[in-house]
Formats: sequence, structure tokens, C-alpha cells
Amino acid sequence: MNPTRGGAGQAAALRQAFDAGFALPPPEPATGGVALLLLQAGGTALALPCAQIAGLHRAGRMAALPSRAPELAGLAGLRGRLLPVFRLTALLGLPDGEPAALGWLALARGGRLAAGFERLEGQVTVAPAHIITAPGEAAGAVVRLPQGVRPVVDLDAALAGLRRRLGIVASQT
Repeated sequence: MNPTRGGAGQAAALRQAFDAGFALPPPEPATGGVALLLLQAGGTALALPCAQIAGLHRAGRMAALPSRAPELAGLAGLRGRLLPVFRLTALLGLPDGEPAALGWLALARGGRLAAGFERLEGQVTVAPAHIITAPGEAAGAVVRLPQGVRPVVDLDAALAGLRRRLGIVASQT
């Protein structure tokens, strides 16, 4: 009895099944859904639309800088560039609780700055009907999820507010 003969046949079958998976067309993307990152910032559960960011990166070392912007957490090196990193809680005017080390950086569209937060919990896609305008909320909207309701961060609006407070022309960020 040759044990390798049975293994070779099984390997060939696995290889064929693997290759056949690539011959199939890719699955159709869900239409009309809104992709959201679920995160924790300053102890607050938030949702951030993926469409408002250019990338997501693990936070590394940051250099502290003196600044007239209390939201500034520091300067981070990312892909060979130095970027200002702002605490997401401070951008939104949320209490920071006990300031924890930033674990993640959401790179703003345009890629010239980042918003930092402590913990990434996951990513979901929801129907637009699950996002409800909430004028009383700092974020302006909330999303209904199986695990509860979360404020939806409008990062573009938060950064526009920062630019206004600091007198920065939008093309500079």
C-alpha cells in the first residue's frame, strides 16, 4: 500500500477546487449600502463612514508638538510623510474620558491629516434607512445596529470646523 498515492489524488482535487473558485465571477457588491467603521473614541461608541476616509492605519509613535489647536495629538510618520494627527473626540467636542493611547488613525480624504481613536471594533454595511438624522446629536446622525444605536461621525464637517477655528484655507488640509 502506497500512502502517497492517495495524498496526491486528494491534493489534485483540492488544487482543482481552489482553481475553480477563481474561474467564477466575483460576487456582486451590495448596492445602496453605507459602509461604516465601528470604533471607540474616548469611551464613546461611534460609527465613521468609510467614504469619508482615504485609509485606516495602526497608530505608531507620535511626536508631540506645541499648537494652538488643543485637538492636535501630535505628528505621525505614515508612508514616508509626516501628518498631523487630531484626537477624534476633541474634533467632535466629546469628552475624552481618560486619554488613552491612540490605536488607530483614519486618514482624511486628501491624505494630509489623520483623526486618531483608541479602538477599532469592526466594519459593517447598513441600508441608508438605518441612518437617521438626529439634530440633537453632536454627530448629526445615528445608525441603528443590532448591538444598539451609535452616533455617525461626520469627519468632513469636523475638519471643516477645525479649519474655521484655526483660520486655515481648505486646500491646505
